[in-house]
Amino acid sequence: MKRFIDLTGQIDLDDERRSFAWYDTINCQFELHGTSETWDSWEDFAEDYDGDDLDRYRRLTPVWAFGAPYWRTRKDEDPDSTKEP
Repeated sequence: MKRFIDLTGQIDLDDERRSFAWYDTINCQFELHGTSETWDSWEDFAEDYDGDDLDRYRRLTPVWAFGAPYWRTRKDEDPDSTKEP
């Protein structure tokens, strides 16, 4: 099974750069695609991926990895919203 791992702030707590990795639960290891184990965006990952199941990874990837603003990935309201909670 493939697991999307959000690495944002995991190494340097002050680093706000978004990054992710893929973990293979069958082999108990992080996946290596191309020469990388971590990526900053979906485009970076898709460029490194050389398999034939890219759609499977796409379905497991959260929207922020495709370039969506951070607030859209959270459960709370749009920060610019004027609605009352």
